Amino acid sequence: MILIVDDNTDFLGTATAFLSSCGYQVLAARDIPGATDLLRRVGFGVDVVLIDLTLGQDSGFDLIQLVKSIHLGLPIIAFSATVNSAALQSALTFGAAEVLRKPVGSDWHAAIERVRRRCS
Repeated sequence: MILIVDDNTDFLGTATAFLSSCGYQVLAARDIPGATDLLRRVGFGVDVVLIDLTLGQDSGFDLIQLVKSIHLGLPIIAFSATVNSAALQSALTFGAAEVLRKPVGSDWHAAIERVRRRCS
């Protein structure tokens, strides 16, 4: 199961449809409280979390750290369309296993499979 977190409803719909077509069961959240609520309810049923680094007033970096505190070994993929490459790469320091750029595409499926293999 994949959890994707992005404050853009249109993007969430597009990403959910794409990832579902790849065979994943997808949960979506628009903010940090929604994401943490889903993680607490679903628990270890989530295999990978995809986090936009720009979540409206919130920071995806904060969510990466929060997810790591809830489920230490849960792999995280950070993504963005707006932050520069250096900021995107700094997500790795915060605990992301991979970083991606929007829009969603086949590279997303490949990244998910890489982090799932590393954690199995």
